Amino acid sequence: MPHFEIAEGSALDVRTVWQTGPLEHGAGRRYDRGGGAVVRDIDVLVVWLDLAIDPDDMDALGATLSVEERARVARLATDVLQRRTVVRLARRREVLGELHGVQPGAVELASDAQGRLVSRAARARLVVSSSSSNDIGLLAIASSRQLGADVEATSEVLDAQRFTDRVATPLEATALAALDPDEHRNALARLWTRKEAYLKATGEGIGEGVTHVEVPLDEGVWNAAFQPLPDGPVWLLYDLACPIAGFAAALVVEPGASPPEITITRR
Repeated sequence: MPHFEIAEGSALDVRTVWQTGPLEHGAGRRYDRGGGAVVRDIDVLVVWLDLAIDPDDMDALGATLSVEERARVARLATDVLQRRTVVRLARRREVLGELHGVQPGAVELASDAQGRLVSRAARARLVVSSSSSNDIGLLAIASSRQLGADVEATSEVLDAQRFTDRVATPLEATALAALDPDEHRNALARLWTRKEAYLKATGEGIGEGVTHVEVPLDEGVWNAAFQPLPDGPVWLLYDLACPIAGFAAALVVEPGASPPEITITRR
């Protein structure tokens, strides 16, 4: 069942859904709901973010950030990284502000006991996961499920044995070795983003490595139940279709009492 509602007149009114099911050969598609219908009741919301903006807009976006967020931006080494981070953090605040019904600067962001990001405002709590790669940002939000999302440019994934040794289980490494060379990098990107998404959902992160986690390598999975740890719980996996070709992206969601209703859009 849906767990939160997008307010009428919000900039987040979803009249067009970017993806409604399994992606086909990595290509996203846009689905018009017809009749101007707006999706407001949301269980899990996924928003693709365009991080390439006019430099003249930077000051307005940066003004919505917290002191801690601005300090984080200032520590980044290049202007490009600073610009992308400002846009991603500001857009995240905009979306969460619209969901909470408050101004972006009034959104309180904190970590739970497991280190997962949550937002609080107007006595409501939302679970938040975000990621970015180049000029693409990815934001996933829910209120009653844990989730994690990750996006990565396929070209930035090292197609080398040493990378495979660092991220793959023995079973995954065997499956990767059997692939055609042209598919090998794509499969590695799927493996990496799925593991990252899962470790964000649990709050574990990648600090302890990722070779203890096992994920499916099949292309185009949607609502696929998988067990990352031999004695751990089952999670649901979704391949996300990036609006731009050349990226792999994954969403991992806690199953709950029923499968999640996922709305995916762009901003």
